[in-house]
Amino acid sequence: MNRKKDIIVRPKFIRQIKARSPEDAQTKRAISSKNTGTFYAHLFTTIGGGTVHHSSRDEIEEVFSGDRRNFLPDVVHNRKTGKGYTEIKAVSTRTSQPQCYFGQLENYCLQLLKRIDEGDELPWVDYAFFRYGDRNLCGQSSFTNQELMRKLAQNTRDLLILPLNLVFLVLMNSPSEVRDHSSNSQTRANCSYWKVRSSMLNLFHMNSEKAVERVLEDDRYIGNLERDDLFIDELYSMKLESPRIHTPKPNIIKPFEITKFRLPYPVYKEWLYHFKNNHQRILGELGIRDLYAESSDGNYVPERIEREKIPEKPKDDVPF
Repeated sequence: MNRKKDIIVRPKFIRQIKARSPEDAQTKRAISSKNTGTFYAHLFTTIGGGTVHHSSRDEIEEVFSGDRRNFLPDVVHNRKTGKGYTEIKAVSTRTSQPQCYFGQLENYCLQLLKRIDEGDELPWVDYAFFRYGDRNLCGQSSFTNQELMRKLAQNTRDLLILPLNLVFLVLMNSPSEVRDHSSNSQTRANCSYWKVRSSMLNLFHMNSEKAVERVLEDDRYIGNLERDDLFIDELYSMKLESPRIHTPKPNIIKPFEITKFRLPYPVYKEWLYHFKNNHQRILGELGIRDLYAESSDGNYVPERIEREKIPEKPKDDVPF
């Protein structure tokens, strides 16, 4: 009997340093955080396709009213029907509140709208939330890179994948705050973040069939938007299990649950058209900048695009 070949994930970590000063300790924590994100970006591509971001190839720099913006997607997908981007969020169960930076979402929305302009049939953006660890896993910055990889491999809990329209709904219902995230490796001083509640993640994992309705029990949760603006009634969920994966040492990553929400292909294409025609209103309700509208130096005129005949089956399906 042929035995299935194991899948190997090979993250490339930044070399860790020894902390000899408070500044070194801050850098050490930043490296540990970056390496954790790298681990889960590589793990995602192992099971969901795409390639981990390489700045020389995928970084896009744009200037808006003197504000320089760097687009740094975690995972990039290149498919026949268009380009896709995945934002990876890895959160310890001790923390349980992934932080979603306003500027990241602004950049993703800009690139999505530009991909439509450039002729992509099905460009997409999704957010992938990994949870790892337990309440006894702490002090990650004290680990060597080998220890960190072993701990993450042993303690990966689950994965939640949300399409952009559902990301909008989740973030509209998440508290936000302004924080100073400047460090030796990251310069985001006084930036706005959403903090996604752990109860929200639990809801989508444990009660995926009714999760959206639970969020919308109170009309205020969708603000001035309509349900049809986010096409939320067309969403459906899938429950999957990861394959057997290990790291080179090897450290076995036990199969973990994957919950994915998505729109059926024809409906997703309709939502793209709807977002293209209504992005100013939708992003305005989220309280973030519409970089696509700003990209014409203040001379932006909303462009309405007509729906085209949608084939019954896609040439290349949306991933997962």
